[in-house]
Amino acid sequence: MMKAAAELASDLGYTLNGQNFISGYSQGGHAAMALARDLTYTNYGDDFPLSGAAPGSGPYDISGTQFPLTFDANSYSNPAYLAYNVVGWNSYYGTLFDELDEVFQEPYASAVLEMLDGTHDAVAINNVCPETLEEFIQPWLLDSIFNNPNHPFNLAAQDNDVHEWIPEAPVEMFYCTQDEQVFYQNALNAAEWMTENGSELHVATNLGSYDHGQCAELAIFNSTLWIQAKVDECSTAHMSEPSRFTDFFPNPASREVTLSRATVSTRWHVLNLATGQIVRSGQGQIVPVEDLASGMWVLHVEGRGKALLCVAH
Repeated sequence: MMKAAAELASDLGYTLNGQNFISGYSQGGHAAMALARDLTYTNYGDDFPLSGAAPGSGPYDISGTQFPLTFDANSYSNPAYLAYNVVGWNSYYGTLFDELDEVFQEPYASAVLEMLDGTHDAVAINNVCPETLEEFIQPWLLDSIFNNPNHPFNLAAQDNDVHEWIPEAPVEMFYCTQDEQVFYQNALNAAEWMTENGSELHVATNLGSYDHGQCAELAIFNSTLWIQAKVDECSTAHMSEPSRFTDFFPNPASREVTLSRATVSTRWHVLNLATGQIVRSGQGQIVPVEDLASGMWVLHVEGRGKALLCVAH
C-alpha cells in the first residue's frame, strides 16, 4: 500500500517529503506496531524510513498479556475475536486443530464455523456464543496450553507478539484503563520491555477510564495531533492548506467550544471530516456541538485556519 501510494503521488505530480508515520487502533494498533518494527529492522525501511508510530489499544503482547488475561476471567466481552484468532492462525500455521470442535464445545463450534463465511460481522458471531468461557472452550484445552510452553497455540501467540523491539524513532502507545477487549496492560508491558532493553524513544499514555469503543475516538484524535506536531509541512502547486490553529477549548468537547481571541464577527464553520461538507456555520466566540455525533470533525475559523475537533458525548 505504501509503495502504491508513492507511485500514485509520483504519477499525480506530488513530491513526498520522506516522512512516514504509522498509526492504527485495536487490531490496527497491533498492525501499526508490527509495521513500525519491520520498517526499523528490515530493508523496507530503506524505502520508507520510520518517522514515528502512534498505535492505540493494540494487543502487542498476545502471549504474555492478552491471552492470559482473557482466560483469567469467567467471560470475555467479544468472543468473536477468539474465533477469528483460532481459525485465522490455523489457516496459516495448520497446527492448531483438525476440527474446530477440538477448540470450541458444541453446539458452538458448528455455529461459529457457519458464521465465518465473510457475510457475518462480530456482533452476529458473538450472538451465537455462550456467556461464559467455560461453556465455550473445551475444558482440557486451556490446561494443555498453560502447562506446555511449546503448545502450538503458545507458539502462534509468540509469533504474533509485536512489542519486543527497540524503536529508533518516537513511539507513543495510547491506552484506556477500562478497555474490556484489548487489555491496557499490553501497552504497559510493551513499554516495560522496551525500557528494560534500552529504548528511550517510547512512551505509553493513559487516556483515561474508558472502554474500548470510547477509547477509539480519543486514541485516534490524540495520535492525529501527535503526528501533526511532528510532521514537516508540505507545499505543492496543487493545493494550499490553511494554517492550523489550536486556540479553542475544550477539545474533546460535548456541548460547546470557545474560540480564544474571537469577536462577535468571527465566522466559523464545522465540516464533515470525511467529505469536507459544511454541516454548521456561525459567528462569534461559541461553537455549539451538543447535537453533533460523537467523532472527529473539522473546525474552520475564517482567517485563522482549520483544526481537528473531537466531539465526545
